[in-house]
Amino acid sequence: MGVFSWLRRRRLPPPGRERVARYVDERGPVVFVEGAVPGGAVVPESWRALPSLSPAERVGLMVSVMGETVGEHLPRTLRGLRERCVDAELAVHGGEYFVVYTFFNADGKEVSYVGGNPLRPSWPAPGEDGYADNVRRVWESVPESVRAFYERTHDGFGMFPDTDRLYRLEHVRPVYGVLDVGYEEPEVAERARHCYMFYEDASGTPFTLDILADRVERAGDLWWIDSKREYHVDFWGVLDQLLEAVIVPLEDRGPRRDR
Repeated sequence: MGVFSWLRRRRLPPPGRERVARYVDERGPVVFVEGAVPGGAVVPESWRALPSLSPAERVGLMVSVMGETVGEHLPRTLRGLRERCVDAELAVHGGEYFVVYTFFNADGKEVSYVGGNPLRPSWPAPGEDGYADNVRRVWESVPESVRAFYERTHDGFGMFPDTDRLYRLEHVRPVYGVLDVGYEEPEVAERARHCYMFYEDASGTPFTLDILADRVERAGDLWWIDSKREYHVDFWGVLDQLLEAVIVPLEDRGPRRDR
């Protein structure tokens, strides 16, 4: 990414719909799709209906689509989107389609998150930069429920253009070497090699998935930036709380789950 692209990103407005609408880089501008999706476009069939629906109908459709893969895993997140999301629009940038969710976050500010195209995964191909430590190499070891979300719902879900929060597949790699977390301890170094970063909170704390865990309810690890760590937490349960905290005001959130 060139210097001028970086400068354009720095000058973007606050993280709402306007930020997405005004974004431009070497691939061109982001365009919100208002007419029929071209027949040759590789997108989920449900996405083709979005331009013809009202904002409320679009939200209802996409929350329903999310529910097919993570309804039982992210109930708080879906409730927050259902109640606070005002639109879910189809957009295209450089030939790649994604859904833009605009909602009012826990602080009452407009925020737009994007959900990537599950039929066009962003991970690098064999031989490309980043492939050596990308999750693609161990994808079959990732729990089926996590793979289902990425393969059928969205390739990542987070702020645009950086897509922090729930990472796009191109960014999912082991936490080893990313944080200074005491690699002189052999057990920490070994664990960091098979814990893949799937999420990052606002403080920069990675939330990882241990691909060697026997079940997803004990596969989550929080690697706090002060070097404290929480191992063997419920991956979906904690992720639901983290996403809910972004979307839903404190007074409206559900009770805190045990980790």
